[in-house]
Amino acid sequence: MTATAIASIAAAPAHAQEQAASSAAQEAPASDEASQAITDSVTRFTLPNGLKVVVQSSHRVPLVSAALVYDVGSKDERAGQYGYAHLFEHLALDGSAHWNQNALRSLHDMGATQINAQTTRDSTTFLETFPRAALERVLFLEADRMGFIGAALTSERIAREVDVVLNEKSLRAGQPFGTVDAVIHRDMYPVSHPYHHNVVGNEADLRGVTVAAARQWFDTYYGPSNATLILAGDVTGDDARELVTRYFGGLEPRPAVDTLQTQAPRMSGPVRRQMFDAVAGGRLYVNHLAPPAGSAAIAELDLTAQIMANGPRSRLSRLVSELGLARSAFATFEIGKLSSVMGFVVDGVDPEDMPRVEDEVDAMLARFAAEGPTSEELENARTARIGYLRNLQNSTSGKAFLQAQGAKQNQVADFAESYLRALSSATVDSVRRVATDIYGRPGHHLSVLPRPALRATIKPHGYDLAAGPPPLGPITPIAFPAIEDARLSNGLRVVLVPREGSLPTRCCFGSRKAAMPARRARSPGSRSPCWPPGARPARNWHTGSGSTR
Repeated sequence: MTATAIASIAAAPAHAQEQAASSAAQEAPASDEASQAITDSVTRFTLPNGLKVVVQSSHRVPLVSAALVYDVGSKDERAGQYGYAHLFEHLALDGSAHWNQNALRSLHDMGATQINAQTTRDSTTFLETFPRAALERVLFLEADRMGFIGAALTSERIAREVDVVLNEKSLRAGQPFGTVDAVIHRDMYPVSHPYHHNVVGNEADLRGVTVAAARQWFDTYYGPSNATLILAGDVTGDDARELVTRYFGGLEPRPAVDTLQTQAPRMSGPVRRQMFDAVAGGRLYVNHLAPPAGSAAIAELDLTAQIMANGPRSRLSRLVSELGLARSAFATFEIGKLSSVMGFVVDGVDPEDMPRVEDEVDAMLARFAAEGPTSEELENARTARIGYLRNLQNSTSGKAFLQAQGAKQNQVADFAESYLRALSSATVDSVRRVATDIYGRPGHHLSVLPRPALRATIKPHGYDLAAGPPPLGPITPIAFPAIEDARLSNGLRVVLVPREGSLPTRCCFGSRKAAMPARRARSPGSRSPCWPPGARPARNWHTGSGSTR
């Protein structure tokens, strides 16, 4: 199971991406022809207990894809609960009161494929594709999971899943660039922001989970009114209404959950960080805070990502094809309910070239913000994004994925159509204005460099510190100069410490009136008025070398 931070319209399941890639570019519809994102019949209804249901009917193949989206993620965790959302995703797959067996194994036995679960900062989603004949059993499994997980929980089950989650965390941290997401969010969001901490959580909080705490979490966040069920494929709206009511309608409603709707911070200044990792080549991450889900700017930013870093004709590809400074470049776009992060990644950078790559990326973004895209760039990006959106309709899993995006982002019912309209209506000027706003603010640079191959001096050439300190060397005597002193007639004592090789020092002691004549020319051999009569020492301090005090 995955806990991920990159969740947007631009991040489809692997199978959907493969299908999109398999379609020829000329098959992607032009923007003026793409009047609809979804041509299937879509039925929406809400049960009395608050469960929201979306049914997209398509009878081409006897398959159904289901997505159950719970409006709970790491954003809902408080201090002492970091990692709860991801842990409870695991626990939800481990059996419930009336189906107390592993859900993954059960789904496989039903012929299900493309089974996955995902926890993000905003939501927890369970997905599966299965034969139409298994629909009722899948609905039973999901309904029992929604209503009766708590009754199946034991301290042993929780401890086992905590070990699984911590092992997953360790494996991820051990992968190249495995800790980057956590570092970026810690830097970009203040400690008080729900996106500051990592989705996977920390060991102390996870080890402290009790059965009572787990049941309270499920009772709070896994109720019908905090969830959206999506069915896409060989099922009609009427059949779905009857079946969903049968299996979910009897679940007790839970109290409404208080939620934070938006919290979009601004960085007070730019952040640049350097990390070392066990990687073959360097990688640069450039990120900026962006508006939350539902903002009119999301489509313009998606087009910007396409223009800047998607494909061999993108602007950042110049770093690869023309300058030879990198191996690849791509975009990341995490669309969040509270705030979004728009980013670019340049991979395969020689450490010595990293400063230049940073300058090149900054210059490209500044130019794009100032000038915007060309008309050709915009039309190519629009065609690609609309083609991708339409290609999601080639599979039941793609249909369910697209419907789930609307549920995750709390969008209006026609999320896909609204998004298509936004892509179609974007102009060169609207894209430029959004880019100016985003890239005119402080951003975050993270350069990850290969860990240098450092080593200690090999014995016997190095000193064994365990042997204790070495003996002191021979001490060279220090010859101190003789000290001279004198006392003036007014009782002032003057001490001279000669220092051979220093510049001559002239000292005058006396009243201002007595010292004034010293500025006038006098005949050789005449006495300096700086010394009162009878107080001059044996050594000529006016021309000798030394120090005085």
